[in-house]
Amino acid sequence: MACSKVRVIICHDNHSLDATVFKMLSPATGSSSMFVLQGETLQELSWFKEPYTSFFIGDQVVEDGGIYLSTKIDPLFLLIPILDQCRRKTEEKPKGQFCSMGDIITAFLTSYPDLAKLKRVLASSLTLICMMAGRSDDNYYRLDEERVMSWLACKVQIIMRHLASKGGAAFATMGEEGLRSYAVELTGEWLAPSWMAKLRDQMQTSTEEPAAESSSPALQESKSNSQEDYRLGKRVAPSTPSPASGKNSKVQATKMAKMAKHAEGSGKMSMFFTKKT
Repeated sequence: MACSKVRVIICHDNHSLDATVFKMLSPATGSSSMFVLQGETLQELSWFKEPYTSFFIGDQVVEDGGIYLSTKIDPLFLLIPILDQCRRKTEEKPKGQFCSMGDIITAFLTSYPDLAKLKRVLASSLTLICMMAGRSDDNYYRLDEERVMSWLACKVQIIMRHLASKGGAAFATMGEEGLRSYAVELTGEWLAPSWMAKLRDQMQTSTEEPAAESSSPALQESKSNSQEDYRLGKRVAPSTPSPASGKNSKVQATKMAKMAKHAEGSGKMSMFFTKKT
């Protein structure tokens, strides 16, 4: 029996049932995306699908063979644009003003009402990107550009080390400059264009992605399209055969004929399922 309501999702914590799925605007693009909140862990949902795929779950077939992948996100990325507005920079005060924790949390929950569970996490992390003033029981905060850039540089370094050690052969041969450029662009997926430009300047990277020497233009274009489809959550359609592939069509047809011959006498897939009454 085919099932259309079941979906497959791979989360950071597959054992936790305390999860909330909601839509939220990205601070980088302003476009709406899907997210999962598990306890105090925020994750972005991306949808990926290979052509001609389905899932067997129990005695059911899930026709939509797409997979939802969730990726952890540091909620401080969401606070940067809010804190940038809260400091209210003027000519007299180019660094802006301090604001109370209550004002910051109120502004945050006004923009992201589904993230009330993150109040405690945010309160304990503000000093990573903010200057603090006041007493221990009455603190005030102001976004500090130097701290933000240091925090972002740490993020880039962590990604570089991870890619170099666990990214596989594709990243092992990229070199430090290529890894740094890749890590900067990956970090920038959650930054507004103005902050992204500052990060590129600090890390001394360009906007162009390093290309592999062995890759042809056609392969590079295919890779770029696949990455864009994955980021936007698009369905990946089967590729249309090109004229160059006609040369191998006879070979493919011969292989298919042999497979059909070997499959003679075997049952159809439908024989393994009975109609539900």
